Amino acid sequence: MLSQLHSVFSTHTLIERELSTLIDQGILRKLILRGSIEPGPSGQATSSGSDVGLILSSTYVALLSSHSPLFDNFTYWIKDAGRTAVGISHAGLVEHGIHDGEINKLIEMGFLVIQHERGGADEGYSISVPGVGGFVRSLRGGRKELLRALKRQKYKEMLEKVL
Repeated sequence: MLSQLHSVFSTHTLIERELSTLIDQGILRKLILRGSIEPGPSGQATSSGSDVGLILSSTYVALLSSHSPLFDNFTYWIKDAGRTAVGISHAGLVEHGIHDGEINKLIEMGFLVIQHERGGADEGYSISVPGVGGFVRSLRGGRKELLRALKRQKYKEMLEKVL
């Protein structure tokens, strides 16, 4: 996760520059972990403040390839033009030769997530990883527990070794 890198290293600009280079070269892939924050006032989780996950591109393509040979067009797009994308519109997918049946299967398998907060008439999708929901649920639970522990402290602070 990008937030972990930012918590370990103090040079955020260097981290972003290096990640950008690795993403452009197709070595890493950036994912938005939807639902990793508390829901907004309307009850929906918004994309602002969502955590950014990182995965090796080779691992992502291997996951994609192992699930189904039906995703050939999507796999080709991910390796080439879509290697830097974290989201895409429905029209953009269709433009790259990915038909509606393949899109529906990708959503079912967890490789695409519908973006609900996206404005406009065109439906949009976020690139995702199957099974990420359990990770996000655990992440949210851990953060809530950490906040509860801090609230129990007199001065709302703890030593790092106590955590």
